[in-house]
Amino acid sequence: LDPEHQVEFLSERSDGEAAKLMGAMEADDAADLIAELDQERREPVLKLLPWRTQRKVRALLGYNPHTAGGLMSPDFVSLPETRTVADALAELRRTEFPEETITTVFTLAGDGRLSGVVSVVALLRHDPGKPLAAAASPPPLVLETDDELSEIAMRMADYDLTIAPVVDEPGALVGIV
Repeated sequence: LDPEHQVEFLSERSDGEAAKLMGAMEADDAADLIAELDQERREPVLKLLPWRTQRKVRALLGYNPHTAGGLMSPDFVSLPETRTVADALAELRRTEFPEETITTVFTLAGDGRLSGVVSVVALLRHDPGKPLAAAASPPPLVLETDDELSEIAMRMADYDLTIAPVVDEPGALVGIV
């Protein structure tokens, strides 16, 4: 449903029913929908969301919806670059994230900053015992949470990307677009 019909649908539901429905949605979609609700209804519905979803939705609502922070999904797979290729493949098997968000594993340096990206195909081609750093390459594009949508679209098109990491001010990975 388009956002207008989603809000109309939720207006006919109790806060508990709305929260149950949003709890089954991806966090970024739930954040978009909560932002469309009347101000006095947002907090009661938020409080009824499952704890993990509530935490993600609250974080997403803190960003301008017309920026990378407001557009991003907080669901991604990241591991320290010292972990092995086998560890990454095992993590991909365990995750419950949607398939479209697990095409890439992001590597993190010792200080927790984004250090690289590695596709699932590259993982399959590398020796399982090797560290992720050996399979990873520098990200071709890194977005910041306050990057504007028009800028994001142009930059992702320039690199022909379907996914890009989003970092916060100290360079920590916070989401993907």
